Amino acid sequence: MHIHRWRAMLWLFLLGAILGTVLDAFHVYSYVEQYTRPAFLGVAWWVPLLFGFATVAIGYSHPLIDPLIHNFRRPRRLAISIAELAWLLLAYMIAASPISSLAKTVLLSLIYFNTGSHLCMPVLHLQLETWEDL
Repeated sequence: MHIHRWRAMLWLFLLGAILGTVLDAFHVYSYVEQYTRPAFLGVAWWVPLLFGFATVAIGYSHPLIDPLIHNFRRPRRLAISIAELAWLLLAYMIAASPISSLAKTVLLSLIYFNTGSHLCMPVLHLQLETWEDL
């Protein structure tokens, strides 16, 4: 039992460390943020640790906290979760790209209405706020 728990925590850590660092590198690449002492991909050495531990804390705490707040739901299939994550990553990459704000908003709107879900709404909302800069 404990070996499965540690294996899940290791996978969560690796997923968070790798994806979080790569997505944070998009921020560095698009000049949204800059680290004073970058070590790898323009990010600081502690960024993979931060994203890895945050992913473990969030991912591991949900199954423990949900019963306490009476939030009972069936787990989704892995393929569905991966597909939703792919749409979210695509929306993030579009938002971080150097194309115009109008083109970003159109593409994010297409993704939002195509998926029929709420995945892209935070990214779309942030993009719409930047229209004041046009």
